[in-house]
Amino acid sequence: MTDANARIGSEQMMPEAPSRASGNITTRGRALLSLGRDLDLMVLNGMHRFGQKAARCTSFQPRGSSVIDLAIVNQAMYSNIMSFSVGDHESEWSDHAPIVIKINWTATSESSLTVR
Repeated sequence: MTDANARIGSEQMMPEAPSRASGNITTRGRALLSLGRDLDLMVLNGMHRFGQKAARCTSFQPRGSSVIDLAIVNQAMYSNIMSFSVGDHESEWSDHAPIVIKINWTATSESSLTVR
């Protein structure tokens, strides 16, 4: 996961990766997309598979809200992602919302990780 400060719009790093829903693309976003394509990575934020909470804004600033905190995985890890969501923004704690990912570590156990 990264606080990339990069907007990648609805673009995905890998052409065959599931589609995403998001806003505009910045120069930093284009650079991040290029790097991700070179490394065969994909962005979880905004993937339709995970529902509407996956497309929520992650950063809340005086000039507006955006999706700049990204969860990026490779294909092997993607198959283990059980759920992904952007949690509720709690302004008294941070100007960012938490990202919540549920990962199937093994066939018999599940773990959940919240990064704030």
